[in-house]
Amino acid sequence: MSKSCQVCKKLDHHGLDVTYHLIPRDPVRRQIWSALLGFPKEKVLPKYSYICSRHFHKSDFHYKRNGIKYLNADAQPLLVNSNVFEPQQGSDEETESASLSFGGVSSSFKM
Repeated sequence: MSKSCQVCKKLDHHGLDVTYHLIPRDPVRRQIWSALLGFPKEKVLPKYSYICSRHFHKSDFHYKRNGIKYLNADAQPLLVNSNVFEPQQGSDEETESASLSFGGVSSSFKM
């Protein structure tokens, strides 16, 4: 069964360096991710919804010995329609950050 990204609607194509990651099922984290991705509050996502790796910073991933790329547990997706952005080495760009709070639980993320 093919996976598709809930943000950019790209389909899972084997052989490309794009991975697909489940949107958290925990209600608080799911709500935070939905807000970060710009989904309307009333949007109901399917139980098994995926986001492709293009919506995360490269630093949000780690590789296991088997060479497979895994999403870090504390990773937070990038804003809607954004692609992975990493400042070039030697760049003076600073990473901006923001935070969200839902039901007394707050979360910070990189922009």
